[in-house]
Amino acid sequence: MTSIDGSVREFHRADLQKELLSVANVFASTIQAPAGEPRLPESMVAPAAGEGPRLTLVAADGRVLQDNQSPATEMDNHADRPEIIDALESGAGRSIRFSQTVGADLVYAAIAIPRPAGDTVILRVSQPLSRVTATERRITTAIGIALTAAVLVTLLTLIFLSRSISSRTRRAALAARRFSSGDFTGRLQEDGPIEFSGLARSLNGMAEKLDASISTLQVQTSEMLAILQSMSNAVIALDREHRIIRLNNASLQMFDLADIDLRGRLLEEVIREPALQKAADTALKSGIRYSAEIPFSRSTRIAELIAEPMADGQGETIGTVVVLEEVTRLRRLEQIRTDFAANVSHELRTPITSISGYAEILQETDDPELIRKCGDVIVRNTSRLSAIIEDLLALARIEDPQRRSMLELESVQIGSVFDSVIHSTKEAAQAQKVTITCHVDGEPTVRGTRPLLEQAISNLLSNAIKYGGGDAPIEIRCSTTDDGMVRIEVEDFGAGIANEHLDRIFERFYRVDRSRSRELGGTGLGLAIVKHITSVLGGNIQAKSQLGVGTIFIITLPAG
Repeated sequence: MTSIDGSVREFHRADLQKELLSVANVFASTIQAPAGEPRLPESMVAPAAGEGPRLTLVAADGRVLQDNQSPATEMDNHADRPEIIDALESGAGRSIRFSQTVGADLVYAAIAIPRPAGDTVILRVSQPLSRVTATERRITTAIGIALTAAVLVTLLTLIFLSRSISSRTRRAALAARRFSSGDFTGRLQEDGPIEFSGLARSLNGMAEKLDASISTLQVQTSEMLAILQSMSNAVIALDREHRIIRLNNASLQMFDLADIDLRGRLLEEVIREPALQKAADTALKSGIRYSAEIPFSRSTRIAELIAEPMADGQGETIGTVVVLEEVTRLRRLEQIRTDFAANVSHELRTPITSISGYAEILQETDDPELIRKCGDVIVRNTSRLSAIIEDLLALARIEDPQRRSMLELESVQIGSVFDSVIHSTKEAAQAQKVTITCHVDGEPTVRGTRPLLEQAISNLLSNAIKYGGGDAPIEIRCSTTDDGMVRIEVEDFGAGIANEHLDRIFERFYRVDRSRSRELGGTGLGLAIVKHITSVLGGNIQAKSQLGVGTIFIITLPAG
């Protein structure tokens, strides 16, 4: 405020001095200039003139010639007054100083007036500084009030603008924070100043694009995960340090892993399969696909493995993808097929060789007894060959998916099936002096076909007659279980089967005693046929045996 007062004072006093000079110039033209001394106009020395500016006429030597407010004779010589000195030197002079005559501070302005007689007089105009100070105070007060009002208005405007800007900035920051966290539900209002409306439009546009991009990525990620999780092959993605990036459900099942988040853990820490780790390492280091068939170190399972380097969008290798397909069942089937082919060849070759050999003997002999013996051997081996072929055809029919789908299942009474089977095996039982007893609990029925049920039970009963031992009884039983299944049992009291054979007796051509089986005319396919029939009818079969005590075969089928 002090600097404002000083500036106002300096400006106002300088302006007043200019005004006083202008007044002096106006009065200079009205000063009377006869041959005598110059005089002020009468109007300026009238009593009322005291209210206006003070006019003083001074000679060049400093004598006061006339003053409109004080007697000139009582006034000192003014030759040393600054304004008089300046006026004589430059034609005009100004000063602000204390007046000895008036006893107060005055503002002075003086001009030099050349006269026709060749001399110069000075007209000085002055005004009390007290009047100027009062005016200055009024101006300063007015300026102070105006500045205060302006400052208040400015502060209020700034506060309003600050709050408005702060509120808009806060809303924009909150919106940006929501957008960055993935929440695109809200939008900013696009009103207000152009800067904020432009910022709001930019943020809203960014949110819409991010929302669309993230939604697209989420859909694509969900699709990829769904495809990955629905794959039957095990898929494991690894980084360059062999840490798990992702694996699918098939991997968890293949390696018996708990359904927990395994990402970031080392492969060798989670899956202890050296062959798998070697494959991943080889593919990563070589940069090319690596494939192999690996056995599992802790089980009898086998898997086909493909390990391939995994690259990012720039083609940089970032890890390895390992795909495994379990081929244990396939390899087992291939082995079964190989064994089956070998067994079929062997089983067929034996009777064919016998038939061929004895046929050649018949061509070379006329001995009736030898001819009869050769004929018996040929007939027996022909029957055996026919039985093998019939059993193979029966297996083929049962395993044929098309034939299985065409089966018309019906409700079949087990009691009538037992009667039919016992009747068909009656002669064989009598020949072995075997007694067959039958017990059926109620009238159980199963869902199946009569021919298949008769063949399954007949095979079990025929085996019991052949291998049960002479004079040993055979029991066949049927009952209904609590869970709605029908339980069929065929039990003999023969020599029994050792435990090491029980898991394999349902395999094709598997025999516990090969020599005895051929002697009794067995093909090695009877139990395999029974197992397939029970499987087709939705049931299962198991065998229990104890050496020297006997064997019991148990078929469980859905009740019908």
